[in-house]
Amino acid sequence: MLLSLLVGLVAAFVGSMPVAGPISVLVLERGLDGDRRGAIAIAVGSAFAEMIYAGLAFAGVSTLLTHVPVVLPIVRGLGAAILFGVGMYFVLRKKNSGKKKAAEAKRGTAHKWLLGLSITALNPTLFVSWTVVITTLHGAGLVPPIARDAIPFALGVGCGVVAWFLALGEGVKHFRSLVRPTTLERGVRVMGYVLIVAGVAMGVRAVALPLLAKHA
Repeated sequence: MLLSLLVGLVAAFVGSMPVAGPISVLVLERGLDGDRRGAIAIAVGSAFAEMIYAGLAFAGVSTLLTHVPVVLPIVRGLGAAILFGVGMYFVLRKKNSGKKKAAEAKRGTAHKWLLGLSITALNPTLFVSWTVVITTLHGAGLVPPIARDAIPFALGVGCGVVAWFLALGEGVKHFRSLVRPTTLERGVRVMGYVLIVAGVAMGVRAVALPLLAKHA
């Protein structure tokens, strides 16, 4: 059980490193605005949702994807819609003024925790991703295929996600003075375009793969 917890922690820590995801962008933005508590709240909310996805995948719920083939393209389609929607938000949002930043900082951590939780929970492609990761880990013999190990593995995943975002927050804290607000706004907008492209690509794939399989 301890091994499953440690493997989950390392897998989640490494898997969270790419900074092109919506949670990473939000954590970076909050950190650069000096709202460290908000950044942590978003990260913890996201970790909670990802922990549930990882635990369910480990417990064997992923067999649903093989027994009901129509589920996979639906999951991919939902994930594509989430990526596209968050990307559009980053691209179209108005530049934060000083007053708006102050008002945002005053919002309770519960609001930001729910933001991180909802964005991650509404992205079911994470379930598919963790299914692939866990299958690989089982194949490599790093974790036993025992359903009861799903709980420690999921706890490890949650800790790994939070640990990465805490490390990211510390890095942002030290380099915040070097980043201009205009640079941050451009960076968030670029990330928005990246998410839009990723969402469109995932949506095309969700539609194309079943059609290709049908005509094969």
